[in-house]
Amino acid sequence: MPALTITITDQQRQLIEAEIQQGSYAGSSDVIQAALRLLEAQKHERPTDRILLEGMHFFGYHGTRSEETTLGQRFVVDIELHCDLQAAGESDDLSQTVDYSEVYRSARAIVEGPPFKLTEAVAERIATTILAQHARVRVVHVKVAKPQVRMEGTVLTGSAVEIVRRR
Repeated sequence: MPALTITITDQQRQLIEAEIQQGSYAGSSDVIQAALRLLEAQKHERPTDRILLEGMHFFGYHGTRSEETTLGQRFVVDIELHCDLQAAGESDDLSQTVDYSEVYRSARAIVEGPPFKLTEAVAERIATTILAQHARVRVVHVKVAKPQVRMEGTVLTGSAVEIVRRR
């Protein structure tokens, strides 16, 4: 059987260890089940502290159709950063938070930079860049929309891709 690696937080590890010491789990399969329950619960938690960048408009050349890569089009990007903002709020110190002007510049460089075929790739690059550059960000939610999309004789109000990536 291949090995399974599960990443849990220190708090989750401590809870599991406490339950093992209390005799709550008889075997390793019970421990794995407990870890999986904690991970499932964590997926549904939503940190209350967030930084929102909404409606960032850029012009790019992403797409699979020749007119998209030749003429270009507008893209609208929304980014939600989940991070602890308490220290910044208490200290009024920019170094204690995520400077969202840096996040904006990164998103702009990606959308206005070299073209991708898929909107999914644009969103993925934005998310991975944010996580790589900003250690305080625990979860990033990125939405990349293409307004007024032409499709088979009609024009859609738009199309969009939304992704969530966690540290």
